[in-house]
Amino acid sequence: MSIIVGMVLITWLYSIPNVHAQHMMMPPAASIGDRKIMSHLEVTPKVLRVGQDALMKVFFVDQNTK
Repeated sequence: MSIIVGMVLITWLYSIPNVHAQHMMMPPAASIGDRKIMSHLEVTPKVLRVGQDALMKVFFVDQNTK
């Protein structure tokens, strides 16, 4: 009985889709001449569901002048 329960449990655990995420800690600004360049990442929508499309924007901003 315990072997059957173990096999069902293992099968169930492997059926959960893998999700990889980053905690969104941005790196410090990089100095290029007199500019401090920062990278930004925006994902729309904020909450994603399986099979849903998302718009990802990656852009760079001068921290001094925005």
